[in-house]
Amino acid sequence: MATQFQIVCEKIFLGWTLSGTIIIPGLLMSEHTTSTLAVLLRQCANPAGDIEHLPRAAVSDNLKTRLYNMLHEMEQEVAASV
Repeated sequence: MATQFQIVCEKIFLGWTLSGTIIIPGLLMSEHTTSTLAVLLRQCANPAGDIEHLPRAAVSDNLKTRLYNMLHEMEQEVAASV
């Protein structure tokens, strides 16, 4: 079963998808989203990359750390520009 963290990545940050295509973008998806962040969010939502079979693999600590660091860096950039 997907962890709550995976659900946040998938439904809140990435958005709602249909057949792998985002139909309603999440909070972190826009034309300004870097490809690196998009990849991290997809890996967080489904670490094994298998969208057809459950349960999903657990999110690794390394991936959690990389995503946290990227979001923290983005927050610092926003704070510095205000």
